[in-house]
Amino acid sequence: MKNIFTIIILLFITVACKKEQVEVSNDIEILSFSNDDASTFIDEIVANADGKVIYIDNWATWCAPCKAEFKEASPALHEKFKEDVEFIYLCHASKEATYLPSIEEYNIKGKHYFLTDQQASIVQQQLNLIGFPTYTIYDKKGNQVLSDYIHRPSHGPTSDILTKLINDEVVDMTNSTP
Repeated sequence: MKNIFTIIILLFITVACKKEQVEVSNDIEILSFSNDDASTFIDEIVANADGKVIYIDNWATWCAPCKAEFKEASPALHEKFKEDVEFIYLCHASKEATYLPSIEEYNIKGKHYFLTDQQASIVQQQLNLIGFPTYTIYDKKGNQVLSDYIHRPSHGPTSDILTKLINDEVVDMTNSTP
């Protein structure tokens, strides 16, 4: 009788401790960095991009402008450049419990990473983030081209910049702002 009671308790604890898992589509990758040193996260993203242009969307689950871009602009940009651009989504300043449901709700295709507050602080300094959303673009060689709010998915010149970088053309940042 004691063994049955122990088994029931263990089953209850196992079920109670399991996190609710959210199913995501095949075009969504939920990833973790290879180590806990946040100062290496951007280097890891660049190394894993295999020479592609990188578009990083720095967002938060509570950010209304982030969510507005997720509705139509982000999917359109992803569809246009999915073969040539590595789409990375870094979730900052958010609760982990709201992270996966937000990705699923907006069907945000690309590679996703959740950052703890400590990790986010380091990455925010590296990318010169002032607020959310912030969009960061790297060329094929891993050089940061820009990091700002202006070059969001719905901003026409963003598409032009990505096209030029894919074609190894020079990007003139003086003509890329509204």
